[in-house]
Amino acid sequence: MLIRIFRASVRPGAEADYDRILREVAIPALQKQPGLVSLHVGHGLPSSLDEYVMVSVWKDFEAMKAWTGDDWWHAVVFPGEARLVVEFHVDHFETF
Repeated sequence: MLIRIFRASVRPGAEADYDRILREVAIPALQKQPGLVSLHVGHGLPSSLDEYVMVSVWKDFEAMKAWTGDDWWHAVVFPGEARLVVEFHVDHFETF
């Protein structure tokens, strides 16, 4: 299995809009993907509400790549999302 950790730092004041994109677009789209084993999404505690994390676990690399495309090491960015985010980070780990 493969773990993909996506982190986003959101522009100050854009948290509600980013929450909406995650809840209405990103999470439903991800949950439909074949090979997705689990998905956990959250935002920082009160001192860092502008930080978001999405941890997805995939059956294998091929399933994850079917979602991300050939640029699997980059963020999958939804319409309207880029304008709300200061920076994205994506990391991948193989389970053992």
